[in-house]
Amino acid sequence: MLLQVLAINSHLGCPAKMNLDMAVDEGGPSRQFLSDAWKQLHALTVPVIGKDGKTIEKVKLFEHAGKALELIPIMDDEFTRSIAKVAEGDAIEEATHRLKLYSRAAARLMVCT
Repeated sequence: MLLQVLAINSHLGCPAKMNLDMAVDEGGPSRQFLSDAWKQLHALTVPVIGKDGKTIEKVKLFEHAGKALELIPIMDDEFTRSIAKVAEGDAIEEATHRLKLYSRAAARLMVCT
């Protein structure tokens, strides 16, 4: 999902990146925010309501590639298998919808940095 979002939106560019030198804050807080977001991206998870309807499981969107900031996005089929292990019915649809939203946000962050 994330790779698809990146591929679809890669032609749009990122206005924040193009105008980085013109930022009112001169890149200080904005750059710090992006740096902190990148450091925490590996912990991004999608909450999934368990089969019992009470427990909430967390399914990761990224895996570490070995080095500190190298991340590998979880592929759609692997994500779907992870969800199917812990949820059923409407919970699967809701988690898939959240995956799309989270992937879009992560892709925007990646494109803008």
